[in-house]
Parts: sequence; structure tokens; C-alpha cells
Amino acid sequence: MWFGVDVADDGEATWEGLNAIRLSDARATLVSIPALAYGVNLRDEVEVVVSAEGGVVATRRLGDARTRTFRVWFPEWAGSGSDERWLQLQIELEPFGCWFDVYAPRLTSIAVEDSSAHSVEDWLADGERSGRFEFETAG
Repeated sequence: MWFGVDVADDGEATWEGLNAIRLSDARATLVSIPALAYGVNLRDEVEVVVSAEGGVVATRRLGDARTRTFRVWFPEWAGSGSDERWLQLQIELEPFGCWFDVYAPRLTSIAVEDSSAHSVEDWLADGERSGRFEFETAG
């Protein structure tokens, strides 16, 4: 399913493709964590239409799954070998029951139940203050 994430001055849109389960012709449940799209979260229900090109496009959120989305950006990798800071992030956030989608080694999306979201946000704020990464609340 496609989410419009940015419309340029010339009207050209940027799209993010996310996995979803179709519930009907007009509804779907998001089963992936948005890395670029705002206003939706893992397991939210969305309204969909089929575009003129045949793609399924989300038009609006219908139901809130009570999860929150955070995005983490790591600074440029200066180490040797592959950049796996996302893996350490997953290990450290494991006690909070988070889900992760590594969009790129420097950008990771995190989903967490509302009940743990405040604790995760506090943990991420500490990491940002220490200079490990930057983060934002995205959902």
C-alpha cells in the first residue's frame, strides 16, 4: 500500500510503500512501521483506494491501534566495517517490547505500545542528549 509523504512545489509526490492486510476494498491494516509517512502507526486501520495506475493508496487513518512510532537517525558512520548501530539500539530497547524496521543503517523506525511509549521516548531523549543519535516522534 502507498502513502503520500511529501508533495513538492511542482506537485510531484514522494511515496512510501508499506505492507498492509486488506480488510475490504476500502480498508486495510498497516503491518509495517512507517519510516517516512506521518500520522500512521503499526497496526492502524486506514482507508484505501485503488489509484488510476492500479496501486493501493492510503487516504486517511480510520482506527488508532494505540502504538507510537519513533524514528532514529544515527550520525555518519566513521567506524571500520559495517554500520550496525541499529542492532545495538534493538538490544537496548528490547525490554520495552519495541518493534523495529531498519530503513537504512542510519535510519531506524521503532513502534511501541502506548503503555511503554513515554519510557521509550525518555530513553531516546537521553540517547539524543549524549550525541548517539537524533530522534523524532512520528506517529
